Amino acid sequence: MKSIVSGRLKLLREKKDATQKEVAFATGINAKTLSGYENGVSKTDIRVLLLLATYYNVTIDYLVGRTDDPTPPINTGGKHSRENLLAQFDEEGQKMLLDYLEFLESRKNSR
Repeated sequence: MKSIVSGRLKLLREKKDATQKEVAFATGINAKTLSGYENGVSKTDIRVLLLLATYYNVTIDYLVGRTDDPTPPINTGGKHSRENLLAQFDEEGQKMLLDYLEFLESRKNSR
């Protein structure tokens, strides 16, 4: 019986234009096992979900159907790097953000 997980795994693989063998090789999951996940024959465990979510760059919540938004949040490790912050803005916003960061750094250094 097909499940949300199996359907989404197949959809993500097809969107990536990858074969099951390619995904199996990249993730270390046996190709037959991966086929079982996509066809709803086998159930995935949390370790496999995490591995596949990472491979497809989606959230586990998306894979299991808790959300329809596959986009994972920016992983900042508790900190906001300049690259992560800049990636959220268009060119004009990036310039404004850089100017503001420069301003804050100059204030910090003048103390």
